[in-house]
Amino acid sequence: SNNLEDAVDVADSYSSIKDKELLETILKNVTNNEQRSTKENNTKGKVIYNLLKTIFLSSDSSNIDLTSEIGIPSIYSIDNKYLTDKNGRIIQQVFFYGDDDGKTNYTGFINSFPAKDWKITTTKEWAEIKSLKGKKVWIYANLPLNSDKNLDDTAQAHLTQYMKKNDLSPSIVIHRGHSYWLPGTINRMAGSAKIILLGSCGGYKNLSQILTICPDAHIISTKEIGKGDINRPIINYLNQSLVSGNTLVWKDMWAALTKVFYADINKDFRESWDDYVPPYKNLGAIFIKAYNIKMDAQ
Repeated sequence: SNNLEDAVDVADSYSSIKDKELLETILKNVTNNEQRSTKENNTKGKVIYNLLKTIFLSSDSSNIDLTSEIGIPSIYSIDNKYLTDKNGRIIQQVFFYGDDDGKTNYTGFINSFPAKDWKITTTKEWAEIKSLKGKKVWIYANLPLNSDKNLDDTAQAHLTQYMKKNDLSPSIVIHRGHSYWLPGTINRMAGSAKIILLGSCGGYKNLSQILTICPDAHIISTKEIGKGDINRPIINYLNQSLVSGNTLVWKDMWAALTKVFYADINKDFRESWDDYVPPYKNLGAIFIKAYNIKMDAQ
């Protein structure tokens, strides 16, 4: 077809499949199609099927480094300095929406910043949260004002204007809302974002839009509905790592959080956590990044 939607769907689905026989069949079909495309001298086909094959093999084996294999920036870690602006700050923008879930999640979000470590200043439309120790981490979150009256949207617009005016370019963007609110976040997403945390990413359309705005972004998403009780520990881990100045290593983060959620007696926590996808396993996003690089080189 003329777009990559089917290929991205295939890439995304592969990481969800547990049946080894089915995985082998998919890999065999991809390899056969790569060979067919080579015989037909079909450049687009060769690129698509070679990338799918390489990505699938990397998913099955820890011995394959996708960064070197397909020529994309590292998807396994992100250096603290890479997230820091010229004034030594790591800026975050968090998008909240004014439905009942948004209001509940906002309260939990604000309460996760202890006063001994963070200073919170609240205006009529947003909160400013600044670290008091370690690295300068500044977080801006719009208030979840009444969505029926579009007050949340207005707050986001005013906050975005304020951040641009004051040279506050976010290297981290967090979407705290249902997937049907995501287009609003994408429309205001800063091109400076290098880490993006979403609920359900909504598939190819949203992924391609995000990567058009932020080509090298590390994307954390879930295959199902994002949960506040899962998102908060993710955000807390991120912020603790950022304040410490440490490099974020996604595999280490995932291992630490897996221990936390698997130790919980609530089975729903474990099942919800299993639906979250770290950047190095976000195969659809990896495919889009690699495809764009390969085709630009043709």
